[in-house]
Amino acid sequence: YPKDDRHDGLLAVEDLAGRYCYAPVTHRATLGEIVDLLHSFEEMPRTLCIPEIPEGSFAKKLFSTYLTYLPPSKIAYSFRSNVDSRGNFTELLRTLQCGQVSVNVAKPGITRGEHWHNSKWEIFIVVSGHGLIRMRRIGIDPETVEEYPLIEFEVTGEQMKAVQMLPGYTHSITNLS
Repeated sequence: YPKDDRHDGLLAVEDLAGRYCYAPVTHRATLGEIVDLLHSFEEMPRTLCIPEIPEGSFAKKLFSTYLTYLPPSKIAYSFRSNVDSRGNFTELLRTLQCGQVSVNVAKPGITRGEHWHNSKWEIFIVVSGHGLIRMRRIGIDPETVEEYPLIEFEVTGEQMKAVQMLPGYTHSITNLS
């Protein structure tokens, strides 16, 4: 049993001589740390913030255990969408280190975006329909004394492609469907 991955701290394992049992993997955590983790798990549907849960960590094992004890009423939850005449924007999740994942739905013929960020970056993926992603470096090209060239990507949900929005570039996406 000692090398058996099925026994990962939740089941006792006998030693080879059969004299005692032990947990093959142990973690040290204070009661306060455990309570804080459990509260962060409970708050996820409201905050959409996924706690840091590295592979093999106590937090990951506790989170997996926490999920198995959820009542059916807490397994599924709704999102809050911001809806207007152009479509809707829905935040799906947040991370403490890497930003957020969201869905932006644009109605046919509508252009969304047309802004830029100093250091934030985004990835656009069209999952349905047909779109045109445009971006341009902000400012004037000192060599040509003109705006920097426009970069365009025609994308479809049939052949999904991730397009990186670069810091310092204006960017937009138009629904061509």
